[in-house]
Amino acid sequence: MLSLYLFPGQGAKIQAPARDLVTPANKYIFTTLDEVMQEKSGTPNFSEKKIFIQDPEISFTPAEKQATSVAVSPAKAVEEEERGHICDVCAGDSFGEWPMIAFADVLGDKKEPKSVKRAVKLVLKRGELTSSCKPEGPEPTKDISYLVMIVS
Repeated sequence: MLSLYLFPGQGAKIQAPARDLVTPANKYIFTTLDEVMQEKSGTPNFSEKKIFIQDPEISFTPAEKQATSVAVSPAKAVEEEERGHICDVCAGDSFGEWPMIAFADVLGDKKEPKSVKRAVKLVLKRGELTSSCKPEGPEPTKDISYLVMIVS
């Protein structure tokens, strides 16, 4: 039987996933996320201060939400593989393509912190670029597409 890992889009995420999501097998993902977020935004211990805290006062920028997604989803997938549930096929829905790419070793070995760092930096840059885009003319509708992503 084939095993499919489906990485959900950004809207499917919840704030404050359980701390027990962090295991010895995937701790490097959160450590690397913390390092990149400290470097980019000056936020030390990003995981502890923003991801694992249930506080309605905490807000995320779009780029922070995406960086979090690129860490949390692959961390859960790595944990599942460590339990013996090997992924045969993976897919991403909408923004879920980015954590799927990180997990599927497209950016390098998923168990290497440099690959995690590359994924987080890419989605942070993506967040910066998309938030700075304001096309001239009418607001986007279902009939008008302003953003195209090509991965090659």
